Amino acid sequence: MNPLVLFSSIDRVRCRFGQHASSMDMLRSETRVIVAIGPANFGGIGRVSERLRTLASLGPAARLGLRATPRSRRWAYRPDLIDEDVTEVPAFPLHELDRVLTELSRSSSPEIPFRARLAGDYLLLDISHGLCDALLPLEVIGYLADPRPEAPLPRWATQDVTVHPLLPTLASWVVSHPRKVLDMVYGRIRPGKAGAFVAPAVGATVGPATHGDTTPWHRSPTVVAASSAVGFVDRIRQWRKDVGETASVSAIISTAVATSLARSGIRLSNSVTFLFDCRRYLPADAVVLGNFAAGLDFPSTDPTSRDQVQFALTSAIDKGRPIAAATLSSLKYQRTGSASGSTVGDRVDADPSAELIFSDLGRVRSLETVSWLSGETDRVFYGLSEPSRPESIVITTQQLGTVMYISASFHDNAFDPATVKAALDAVASSPLDLVTAQETPS
Repeated sequence: MNPLVLFSSIDRVRCRFGQHASSMDMLRSETRVIVAIGPANFGGIGRVSERLRTLASLGPAARLGLRATPRSRRWAYRPDLIDEDVTEVPAFPLHELDRVLTELSRSSSPEIPFRARLAGDYLLLDISHGLCDALLPLEVIGYLADPRPEAPLPRWATQDVTVHPLLPTLASWVVSHPRKVLDMVYGRIRPGKAGAFVAPAVGATVGPATHGDTTPWHRSPTVVAASSAVGFVDRIRQWRKDVGETASVSAIISTAVATSLARSGIRLSNSVTFLFDCRRYLPADAVVLGNFAAGLDFPSTDPTSRDQVQFALTSAIDKGRPIAAATLSSLKYQRTGSASGSTVGDRVDADPSAELIFSDLGRVRSLETVSWLSGETDRVFYGLSEPSRPESIVITTQQLGTVMYISASFHDNAFDPATVKAALDAVASSPLDLVTAQETPS
């Protein structure tokens, strides 16, 4: 029998009655997931609150009614509190979106796991990362923006939910790929072999910072965002076809962002981190609403090199490293109660090397059919999560149609917001200039 089927049946029974947070949930319970979307027909704050109460009342497995807290693994189920901080706020001009998202990030509280702000036709969600990764907010938004007065529940809301899929998923992968197990283990023990370091792209500054002066540091989350013109993704795909490029669109955009940041004067660490959705290892009909994404570090990997980044991504997925990394992190948390490398100091290098973390949500087709109130060029769709370390910059990309939306979340006492903003704008407006610049011989 497939191990996932065996263990999932147990988890489905447990999900109806228990509120025991998984290790993956606890590892993320001190950070937040924020999503901004609009303009769309959300039907006013009353309808938003009513539909949130409906989803939260479906049971603990639906996640929204849980009171996520980093202090305990026993999370109370209180669906009646889902709309305690769901409010309507004044509409704002779109050029102030960065400010609004930054203020929302800085005002979050671990005592309130879910917040929503309806600003005119734009909806902002602020959710404890312990409750979910990026999947659940996107599913919730699709339901909230359904213009039908009696909108049917989302399909996932009526299905059995797998609550603790990690170990059975790993077991299932091992059974199905026995010859790749050694590669998977070797990749965890010797991650530096994921890709050999070569010279960075022209104009890039990649490598360790010159350790010297440090400055005091405290949490100061900041957000900047940029969106492309219509046809952005089509132009990238056409360029791939014209030149015979084998790297994926995700790898191309990621390295373009890294190149733009480096050209703007931000020193980049000689490594890169990518977030992987481990649902890729699940059966197609499995439903996991909680955290099931893993961050994988690739040391000695130039973030401006398409070849290195593409090799790192494809080899990691093929060898099952994301699910292995998620399992090991969870086991470590169970043993120590903390994440590896989770300790954050109160000082940062005066000239820090940026540790880039990429999260690509891909094309979100489920949101392309919601009740949009504008054409593609005037839409907003950004997801982001706050980095815990001062040196980190989290880059989140997502597509609606052929438009690319890019956000960066970082701390403004480590990196200059105007510099990061200009780098994202350059990617959104002239991606092929950055892509072809990567090929210029040094």
